Amino acid sequence: MGWKPISPQKKRRSIKITEESLFERELNVYFLPNENIKNHQLYILIDILRATSSISALVHCGAEEIFVTDDIEVAKELKNMGYLLAGEREAIKLEGFDFGNSPLEFLNNSDKIRKKSIVLTTSNGSKAMKKINELGDTIALSLLNFSSVVDFIIRRDFQNIGIVCSGTNRVVSLEDSYLAGLFVQKIMEKRTYNLNDGARISLNLTKSKRSYVMNSDHAKRLKNLGLKDDLEFCFNMDLFQVVPYSKQNSYTFKNSISI
Repeated sequence: MGWKPISPQKKRRSIKITEESLFERELNVYFLPNENIKNHQLYILIDILRATSSISALVHCGAEEIFVTDDIEVAKELKNMGYLLAGEREAIKLEGFDFGNSPLEFLNNSDKIRKKSIVLTTSNGSKAMKKINELGDTIALSLLNFSSVVDFIIRRDFQNIGIVCSGTNRVVSLEDSYLAGLFVQKIMEKRTYNLNDGARISLNLTKSKRSYVMNSDHAKRLKNLGLKDDLEFCFNMDLFQVVPYSKQNSYTFKNSISI
């Protein structure tokens, strides 16, 4: 055998490890915030009736920021710092607050809200927000800003998303689960993800008629309280072109377009 020179080793291509590469492509739905929620690159908060609808309306009205808390006393303390107070318990406006938790009320008072800092405290959505914002960045999703959030997700190509429904008094909400299904369905038209059982179940709810969903337990409660106009308004699609975005542990939503 003749002598053969040893060929030089090929230069190994360096592999850039990014945050996205650490996540598998998953799209998971959690019907309640007290489920065992995994670590995700991004979280989607859902509370159609009415927290995320209200947050979308506040951003649309030009609010500087919306700080979300489940503690009424914390909210009251922030009033001394110039915040406007918005909130409810059991769907009823809190005494001494500037606003309740009504998207229509915010729209009708947009001149008072523009460029203002708002603190929002609600029965269900604020508790869910507290949990998931500790886990990661969070977007508030409603029917009112549905397509804007979908487009944002597609454009940024998030790899791993957790969709968390707020529920009502620790019970699964039909309307939140329905919206989660619509979101999964729309995202899956553009991207491919592994789905958990929650996401698969929610997809089946997209076959439901809107009138059926609008007769959920919580919807009936709002009707009985004379809040039918709010209920019907929250089921409008794509009235707002906003993406309320909250950085991890900030508990504060701002419009992603201005971030």
